Amino acid sequence: MIIGFDESHKDPKNFSIDDEDNNGFSKLADLLERKGHKLRQFTDPLKDLEVDIVVVAFPKEKIFTDEVDFLVRFVQSGGGLLMMAEWGGIFDNAKNLNVLARKFGLTFNEDRVCDADNIQPTKAGRKRAHNIRITGLNRNYPIVNQVQYFVITSGCSINPTYKNQIVAWGGPRSWKDVDGDSEYDVGEQFGYIPVMVAAQYGSGRVLALGDGSVLANELFADPNHQQLALNMFSWLGSEI
Repeated sequence: MIIGFDESHKDPKNFSIDDEDNNGFSKLADLLERKGHKLRQFTDPLKDLEVDIVVVAFPKEKIFTDEVDFLVRFVQSGGGLLMMAEWGGIFDNAKNLNVLARKFGLTFNEDRVCDADNIQPTKAGRKRAHNIRITGLNRNYPIVNQVQYFVITSGCSINPTYKNQIVAWGGPRSWKDVDGDSEYDVGEQFGYIPVMVAAQYGSGRVLALGDGSVLANELFADPNHQQLALNMFSWLGSEI
C-alpha cells in the first residue's frame, strides 16, 4: 500500500515520519516499510493524492473546504483515512479535525481522557491520571487482534454516531477532563470513555484516534503498539 502523511497542517516538530525524537513517527515508518508499504509526505494541500491511505495528525492549521471535499470523495471511493488528535483542543487541533471528522459522523472533543484505575507510570515513575493504559477493546474489530492494551499519554475523547463504532475505551472510572486539571469534577462525563472510533463510509474506511502519541517513538518499543499500528493500517487498507 501507499500511505501518505500530511505535513501541511501539523506542527513540524511532532509526528513526522523522518523525526527520530520521542514525538516522531520514524519507528512507525521503519515498521511499515519493512512490511512492504510505501510512504509519502505531503507539504501541499490535501488534494489529488495518489495513495491508498491518508494520515492527518494533530493539525494546527485549518483544513480547507476543497481539501475536505477531496478527502470525503477519496474515502467514499475506497480510500482509508486516519485522523489523530491531542488533548484539550490545544492549537485548535480538535476544531481543525472536526471540519473533516464530522463528515463521517465523528467528533473529537476538547478534553483529556483520565482514568483513576488504569494509570500507566511514566519512565520516571510518575503517576498521572491522563497517562493511562487502555484495555477496553472491541474484539469485533480486527484492529485490536493480538493487542492486549495500548497507552495514551494525553489524549482526547471521541464521539461516534453509533456505539458499535467504538474500538477502544477507558475503564469504568475513566472520565472526560474538561478543565485539564487531571482531577474529576462534578459534571464531567464518567465511565468507559471512547478513545478510538471507526467508521465505514462508501467503499472506504475511517479511523479516529484521540492521541497520536500511540504511534510515536516514545511508546513504540511496546509490541502491543507495533501490532496495533500494523492492524490499523491493514484495516484502513481493507486488508483485514
